[in-house]
Amino acid sequence: QKSRVNQTQLPLKHLLVSNHPSSSSFRPERYRKIASKLISQFNRRTNLNMSNAVGFIGIGIMGEGMAGRLLSEGIAGTPDKPLIIWNRTGQKCIDFKEKYPEKNVEIKQTAKEVVESSDVCYCMLSTPEASRAVFEAKDGVLAGIKEGKYIVDC
Repeated sequence: QKSRVNQTQLPLKHLLVSNHPSSSSFRPERYRKIASKLISQFNRRTNLNMSNAVGFIGIGIMGEGMAGRLLSEGIAGTPDKPLIIWNRTGQKCIDFKEKYPEKNVEIKQTAKEVVESSDVCYCMLSTPEASRAVFEAKDGVLAGIKEGKYIVDC
């Protein structure tokens, strides 16, 4: 008999492969549950008492749900902890902000600005090539990193 595996205990890479949007079992609500659990586990394990904004880079298929969960759980989007976002396609950021008019969501012009403006920045990019481009660009993620910053590359 197969034993059931608690998915929150699996490495993130496994979760992304086994639940990839191209699979026939893709269910967005499952991503939201997993994202929420991973964020909670990360914050508990690192004992982060975030006093600043939370950043999110990549408001695509998965990123939108994950960023939305940060808002719905009160982790970000409050007056004292804005959610700072950026996406390669700027219209996705505008659409996301309009979807949550009651939340404190700020749009930045570059990935570097998101990292510089937040204590913790979650990155959810579609492919390794997209990640490389966004991280290594002149105004990318790596350009904004300094001591005390946390980058969570999902």
